[in-house]
Amino acid sequence: MRAERLSVTHLTSHSAVLQWRPALNADSGYYNLWYSFAGKPVIKDVLSGDSIKAELTSLQPETTYTAFLQPQSSQRPLSPLSVTFTTLPDVLGPAEISLSDCGPHQVRISWGPLQPMWVQRYTVEFGPIPFGEVHTVALDNQRSSTLLTSLQPGTQYLVTVNALHVDGTERALSVKACTQEALPALTDLQLSPAERWDMEGEDVQAVWQAHEEGLKGFWVSWETLNSKNFLSDGSTSTVYLPATTPATRLPHLASNSQVCVSPVYSSGRGDGICCTVKTQSIE
Repeated sequence: MRAERLSVTHLTSHSAVLQWRPALNADSGYYNLWYSFAGKPVIKDVLSGDSIKAELTSLQPETTYTAFLQPQSSQRPLSPLSVTFTTLPDVLGPAEISLSDCGPHQVRISWGPLQPMWVQRYTVEFGPIPFGEVHTVALDNQRSSTLLTSLQPGTQYLVTVNALHVDGTERALSVKACTQEALPALTDLQLSPAERWDMEGEDVQAVWQAHEEGLKGFWVSWETLNSKNFLSDGSTSTVYLPATTPATRLPHLASNSQVCVSPVYSSGRGDGICCTVKTQSIE
């Protein structure tokens, strides 16, 4: 008889169970079993000839080992068997969850550690508390975050990140996430010529209105001219103005370029309004 292969039948972060087909019996010999990591051999044990499995313990997590089994027989020489394996991490993820990019309708969920070697896929489930429709997002094992969108403003959600591990086990971790209250949007935006028009473009006066409670200022952005003057090159200029400045003059705007104004409140940024510049004709 001969041992055809050495295999790992059970693996944890600190142990491994090895199994093999018998090459000996209790009267014909014995086995030497040892393992190595980082090029350092470690003698583990001497096993009786009728052994078919052994457990290696006190291993280091996330470490690659090679185990060797040498049958010792007085009757004939037998070749050693070997198997290489990597122990599991101390903690299979997700072990932590963090929140970012919180707004009235969205929140980003991030988790860690990223363990693509041990995780097949992730699912993220989220629904409003205390009750409401639960949604599920499926993600591959290379992802460690996702942006949840189309959420209700000013609402608390229960978010659960579930990892399906390669060994078939699952680990889930939950967190409560709160969306921001919906902020007032800009109520009006008007563009008008600012009494200047030449080959360099048109100056435009922008005037707007917004809810004043908690108002801190405004973000104003507009498209800029390219070298051909009348066409926008797709780049945008942006300026922040205080709440006491509900109007501004924008020089040299391109034909059909956009002007956008968004209100900024103490708790975040409200929805803005965008208008397209309609230039005058030259006579």
